[in-house]
Amino acid sequence: WVDTFSSAEYPTSRFMTAVGSSALRADRPQSLKEAHAQALSTLSSEFKVTVESRVKSLSESFMSMGPDGRKLADTSSLVSQVATRSAFTFENVPVRAQWADESKGLHYCLLALHREEMAAVVSGKMEASDAEARALWAGFEAARDEAKTDAALLALGRLQQVLAERESYSAQIRVLLGRSPEPCPVDGATMKAEREKILAGIRMLMISEGPRREALQEGLRDVL
Repeated sequence: WVDTFSSAEYPTSRFMTAVGSSALRADRPQSLKEAHAQALSTLSSEFKVTVESRVKSLSESFMSMGPDGRKLADTSSLVSQVATRSAFTFENVPVRAQWADESKGLHYCLLALHREEMAAVVSGKMEASDAEARALWAGFEAARDEAKTDAALLALGRLQQVLAERESYSAQIRVLLGRSPEPCPVDGATMKAEREKILAGIRMLMISEGPRREALQEGLRDVL
């Protein structure tokens, strides 16, 4: 497994494997720890690239311009936050095998991530995101119907973050199982359309003067 980066005991159909190495030290637990860190970095890199790509694409599709003509959110910041949270999923991957090569002065270790088991963990997190997305959408609809613009925008802002996190979990499942999970119960395009309506109403208020501005304020529910 040191040379092939795979093991018959852990077939790729059921496991994702990675091999790490470090300088062989007198303190063997320390050299194993370093080899484990390298293997972990290799194992998580495929997830990190896929997650960042999917979340960035989704977040950019959500971008709206605020009343002042600026973007409402920093996509790079959101992608970084979600990718960091996703990376924590792999911290506890166990060492399946290790070997101290005295002749080369290297300590090797093999990690093997069980695809179905990890997918079950990620699916649980995705279900929690779906529940939060549904609750936020319900909160948005209530605020919208009561013409509470600030509350409606806050709900949609948090919903965007939840949908991005949910997409990160969906991307992980694609990497693990090679197939896509069920779609999110809250549609991102619908969320963006609703936010655009609110922002259009706010922009109309900002550029209006006199009786028209007063009329728009009084009829804000209809405008939105």
